[in-house]
Amino acid sequence: VAVERQRLDEMAVRLERALAGRSRLAASALARVESALDRAVRSRVHDWTSIVAAADANLRRAALLRVEGASNKLARLSSKLEALSPLAVLERGYSLATRPDGRLVRSAGEIKPGDELGLRFARGRARASVIDTREDEEEG
Repeated sequence: VAVERQRLDEMAVRLERALAGRSRLAASALARVESALDRAVRSRVHDWTSIVAAADANLRRAALLRVEGASNKLARLSSKLEALSPLAVLERGYSLATRPDGRLVRSAGEIKPGDELGLRFARGRARASVIDTREDEEEG
């Protein structure tokens, strides 16, 4: 019985050692998998961080270009509108003549000697009295 007991004890020790070895191998394999998984996650996060940063830069660039384009278009339209403004015409040296009722005079045929007119300049106004009228012959 003592021999059997000894044999059983030896087998128990071998089994313990084998289990401990297996446990160390499993722990080592788990550590390798854990490390590989950690590296993969970090790599993925880095890749996505780069992708998001590039997308953010592209969006900012596109927004800036869009704002600049709209600003340039606004400036062009503003210039066109300014050129069409009656005040811009006055700035070029022209004046507007109006009858006492405020209507614009477009032709000498609309007024006669003695009529009172209002004159509007780029800077200021004046009143005038018609002395003579003459319509130009139409060119053609």
